[in-house]
Parts: sequence; structure tokens; C-alpha cells
Amino acid sequence: LSRKKVQAMRLPAILKADTKLTDLNFTFGSSYKRLDDDSLHQFISNLPLKLQRVSLDLSGSRKLTDASAKNLGIVMGDLPELEALSLELFGIDYIGNSGWNDFAIGLSKAPCLRALTLNGIATIDNEGLKAFTLGLSKTKRLQNLSLDFGSLSDDQTVGDEGVHHLAEAIAPMKQLKRVALSFDRCRTIGDAGVKDLAASFAQLHLLQHISLNL
Repeated sequence: LSRKKVQAMRLPAILKADTKLTDLNFTFGSSYKRLDDDSLHQFISNLPLKLQRVSLDLSGSRKLTDASAKNLGIVMGDLPELEALSLELFGIDYIGNSGWNDFAIGLSKAPCLRALTLNGIATIDNEGLKAFTLGLSKTKRLQNLSLDFGSLSDDQTVGDEGVHHLAEAIAPMKQLKRVALSFDRCRTIGDAGVKDLAASFAQLHLLQHISLNL
């Protein structure tokens, strides 16, 4: 491990002693391309329990796998005061359907979660999105939801079927005020998927803002 990486891994233990800390914004950056499942788990497992807002930029950490997604969901779901979670995930190629399913299940246990942003989801398909949204649908306190699937690889396909499952998950989230969805590279989404989303949005009476990129 590099000296910077060792220092970063010690940071959560230091932060945990700060009982007043409520916000964490951490970018691993280009020097953390060797970040793996074990080192990320070490980093997040000692995060302060008082955290209310967490933003982690994991972009470029190509060694992360389904295990990291599962651990992220469990740890974030166990933060009793977490209100907002934002993850940058560009360039992560080995978190697949199983990982996103486990992430959503773990995160659904966060009692105070109001805002979720996931940017750069690169490896998920219709079946994976179905499993992911099953867990996501349990986070009914959400007010802001932003999901970016614009980094999907050429062999990953999200079409009308996957969008249908997402729409079904969104419909029960009656507290939603803002929704942003990006499917920039999902070329198999057609009228059926758009209609499903529109029908879902129509059931959200508090919804104030919609951003849809197809």
C-alpha cells in the first residue's frame, strides 16, 4: 500500500472519535486504482455513526467487486442518522447484478435516508435492475432519487423490461420530490418503458422535478 493509502485507511478511526461529525465527502482519486474489497471495507466499517450525509467518489477503483457493493449497503444501512448518500462509480466494472441487489437490500434498512445518488452504474441488466429495485422499493422515505446508468458497457442491456421494474419500485415512494434518471447508452428502451415511468410519476403527488435522459 502507498503511504497515502495507509493514511486514508486510518482516517475513519480518527473521524469516529469526532462525535459532532455529520458530513463526509471523500474522493479516492487516481492514486486509489488499487483499492480492493478488503481495503474499502476497512475504510467504511469504522465510519462515525452520527453521519448524516456521505459522499464517496470510488471512480476508477477497478478491483471492487460485488462484495464491496454488499458491504456498502450493509454499512450505510446501519448508519442510524444517514439522510443522504452519493456514490460516484465510473470505471468500476466488476460490481454486477448480485452486488447491486445486496447493496439495495442493505441500504433499505437506513431509517432516515432521504436522498440517494448513484452515478456511473456500469454493469447491470434487466434481471439485475429487477433485483436492485426490489430492495430499493423498501426505501419509502426517499425524497430525492438520482440514478445514472449512462456508463453501461456494450454487453450490458437495460431495456423496457428493466425500466418497468424500476417504475414499479418508484411508484410506492410517495415522498419523492425529485427524480433524475439517465439511460444514455440504453438503446433498447422504447415507448413502453417511457409509458411505465410516466404512469409511475403520475402516482407521486409530491413530485416537483423530473429529469429523464434517454
